[in-house]
Amino acid sequence: MQEYKAEVAARRIKEINPNVNIQAISGDVANEVGLGLFRKMDVIIGCLDSRHARYLINRHCFRVNKSWVDGGIENLEGNVRVFKPGENCYECSLSDSELMQLNFRTGCPDIANFNFVQGRVATTPVSASIIGAIQTQEALKIIHGYNEESEDHRCQTLIGRMFKYDGMFLTAKNYKMAFYEDDCLSHDLWEPIIECKELSADLKVGTVLEKLESLLNTKDVVINMMNNKFVYQLVVESTDEEIDVQLPESKVADYIESNSIKKNALDRVFQTFYENIDRDFPFQDLSLREIGFPYYDILPITTPQGIKYVELTGDSKFFDFPV
Repeated sequence: MQEYKAEVAARRIKEINPNVNIQAISGDVANEVGLGLFRKMDVIIGCLDSRHARYLINRHCFRVNKSWVDGGIENLEGNVRVFKPGENCYECSLSDSELMQLNFRTGCPDIANFNFVQGRVATTPVSASIIGAIQTQEALKIIHGYNEESEDHRCQTLIGRMFKYDGMFLTAKNYKMAFYEDDCLSHDLWEPIIECKELSADLKVGTVLEKLESLLNTKDVVINMMNNKFVYQLVVESTDEEIDVQLPESKVADYIESNSIKKNALDRVFQTFYENIDRDFPFQDLSLREIGFPYYDILPITTPQGIKYVELTGDSKFFDFPV
């Protein structure tokens, strides 16, 4: 029986320490983890297997002004870095070619398959344990205020540095590795954030618009859908077939595959979509969840007074830990 890694890890952590409050969320970090959850955390620890996932975590953390601890392993090697708004940025550290390949994913199964073809399968639990321990150490420094500037708890951190471990040659290095460009798009800070306990992702779009109009004291509000557009029609190029759907863009690829929409691998399917939601949006009986917003998200709202950021604080009831 296959299980999600997040759920297995959560269960194991609870077995080790029953007093820990933990909740697993199995989903795409781009569209299924609300930004409000990032905002409530003291620090974010990333155990990711692709550049694209790191890119997304980096942007989420910058939007809510949170530091995050990145760790990665491959075979008997590993490294740890800490990214802090204003000092160090993951996206700024990527080369032009790496930015172009953000969608390329090299996960743990891919590495294992490569090693098997090469006639070797490396054991990684030791490397994972070492890198995980260093990440935990750096996270605790952040939580307790241990840093280079602290008078009471002065120490060196991995902000703007990299710790690299090589298990093959039993070496460990710690060296400067800071990247920060002033014009980087990842540095977009969302503030101030307006908490609204009356708003939830389960509410219908029409109700949400009404509450936003009252909250922001204007009839002219537009909810921006950012990178997850709402698709309401597909058009198959080879047949001109029009298929009515009501899906977030993030779910369209699975829909096309599971319903055998394409006639062949080269067939193209075009999308008709909405990028913004206002009073002219025709699907106002759908909930925010149905059009692509996760629980505890933060909505960017365009108003005549500029962009406002409104948190779906009413979704706190869905989480077991204090938020």
